[in-house]
Amino acid sequence: MVPPNSKTTPVFQRFASALFTAAISSASYADSIETSSASVDRQMLYQAPLPNFPNQMVTALTIEIAPGAVVGPHRHGGFVYVYLLEGRIRTQMENEVAVEYVAGQSWIENQDALHSHTSNPSRTEPAKFLAVVYSAVSAQITKSAKESH
Repeated sequence: MVPPNSKTTPVFQRFASALFTAAISSASYADSIETSSASVDRQMLYQAPLPNFPNQMVTALTIEIAPGAVVGPHRHGGFVYVYLLEGRIRTQMENEVAVEYVAGQSWIENQDALHSHTSNPSRTEPAKFLAVVYSAVSAQITKSAKESH
């Protein structure tokens, strides 16, 4: 919170606005996505409107999946770029063949594509990735497959 009568710069105002938006928008993640033993940790890094694209926003977050965890079927309300920071992830989109990614690899996911399977195949190491989502401001970033279509 900014004290009364203090001067703020436009950069600070945009930063504060982005933090406020991120705090409120974290509710746009589906807590109802089934995981084994509540083993997914999401950390919001940044969220802001895209000035040249009305009603669109960018959201950046890290997601850590515990060893052996399996995430239930879900969809994303926007286009997603993913970069695997640590560990391994096994994922299957729609009816495609499952793919296993290792740290340093990246991939893209189309809006509303079904993640029929996502897991951390390691029994000892967590997997952590950066996800950058481009979506409508009103979009629910992640929703369980049961909530959609």
